[in-house]
Amino acid sequence: MFDQMPDSYQFSEADVDAHWELFKKEFVNNETLTEEEQEFYYFVNQAARLQCHINKLPTMGELRKYLHDEAKREEQKHINRMSATYTLRDKDFTQTVEEGGPMAQFISVAQELRSKSGKYPTVADVRKVMSDERTTF
Repeated sequence: MFDQMPDSYQFSEADVDAHWELFKKEFVNNETLTEEEQEFYYFVNQAARLQCHINKLPTMGELRKYLHDEAKREEQKHINRMSATYTLRDKDFTQTVEEGGPMAQFISVAQELRSKSGKYPTVADVRKVMSDERTTF
């Protein structure tokens, strides 16, 4: 539904009203939302959150950019919280990450270090290389 919506779609107050009706349906009436209703609820809820930052309801394109940027910020926070002494393992190399995001860059450098040395790098090892390459982590 929303993945097919054009970037130019402008969220409206009618969307927000429908969102609150779905909220009541689920949490007041204890009714189960359909997948389509859940998706609508999620995206309109996110649009309303973004409205707090930009003082208007966003377009779908603005919302997509906001969600993409937020995902990158969350990846960066995750990397920053990792202990420097943690040694990366196979599971770290196989996790799904957003292409081109901070975690993808981090894992790429870690894979390069692993292939060069034959051993698993620590988070500190990866951070050092990235720092030397002037990539912030």
